[in-house]
Amino acid sequence: MKKNTINKWIPKKLHKGALHRQLNIPKSSLIPRELLVAILNTRTGNRLKNPSSVGRRSFTVTKLLKERARFAFEAKGFNHHV
Repeated sequence: MKKNTINKWIPKKLHKGALHRQLNIPKSSLIPRELLVAILNTRTGNRLKNPSSVGRRSFTVTKLLKERARFAFEAKGFNHHV
């Protein structure tokens, strides 16, 4: 497949690096699984203290943040080396 057709099924707001930028975590480091789980378990609109030592200390959970976290959580199980 061509490169431009591969990314068509991924919405633009979920593209690579968006969650890293939103959480202020360098792209060179992984987003901790405990942080993704904490984001998914917190209700939208509430403040969340970061349980890990990477990135911003606290932030408000938004719908977009939850969508990005859900995608990242599920993408960890993908086979990236196809």
